[in-house]
Amino acid sequence: MNNQIKKLSIEELVSIKKELRSNYITSFLICTMILTIIHLYIFLSFDSWLLPDFGVLLDLGMLTIVFLLTRLLSNNIKKEIIIGKKKIEFLKIERKYNYQDRDDRYSPEYTKYVLNANGKKFVVTEEQYLTADISDYIEVHKSFVREIELKRKIKKNSP
Repeated sequence: MNNQIKKLSIEELVSIKKELRSNYITSFLICTMILTIIHLYIFLSFDSWLLPDFGVLLDLGMLTIVFLLTRLLSNNIKKEIIIGKKKIEFLKIERKYNYQDRDDRYSPEYTKYVLNANGKKFVVTEEQYLTADISDYIEVHKSFVREIELKRKIKKNSP
């Protein structure tokens, strides 16, 4: 089967926008923590909350730098939102197996379900594992710019 390019669904677009929003919120929180630590250090060293004519410039400078860095690092996410398309790859299942696994020696065992398709290993849910057969296809939806996996489906091989 051939690869396809389709429009992003609303759920996928919303999840990409949430990722962009979380990048900005995280960078703002980290910047706020750093500024708080700097102001506490200044307070403990000089017994005043702000140094004259320095505190406001420090705050504005740090916020500006962090905002610009976050904007620069989020360009690929913005491109995905603007383009609004996704790649769909169809990979033929070559092998399927399951095995008992645990996260560490204290956690209980659980079953991992694995599908091998075109040399790639996919860990899937039990439901997907049971519906998939050898020579079926895995339909992998990826973002257009960063190629991050958005969704995975099993597509039956029609005779």
